[in-house]
Amino acid sequence: MQTFYALWTPKEIRMMFVLLIFAYVIYKGIVLIFTQTKAKSTIEINTPIGSFKIDSPSAGLILCFLGLVLLFLISK
Repeated sequence: MQTFYALWTPKEIRMMFVLLIFAYVIYKGIVLIFTQTKAKSTIEINTPIGSFKIDSPSAGLILCFLGLVLLFLISK
């Protein structure tokens, strides 16, 4: 009988957790959009290459955006 660790590699386990977090963040963003929560959100990102600012009238849209960014950055 094989153990859990023999079936999945550590990288696959990490990817599973990332996908679960991604799904939860996207779900919460969609819930905020459909409940029409009015919360203005702003994200400011400063890097050595440049800086930018994201403004959104909906916190749900920002959560969906951050969920997608999380997925693409960590899945590499």
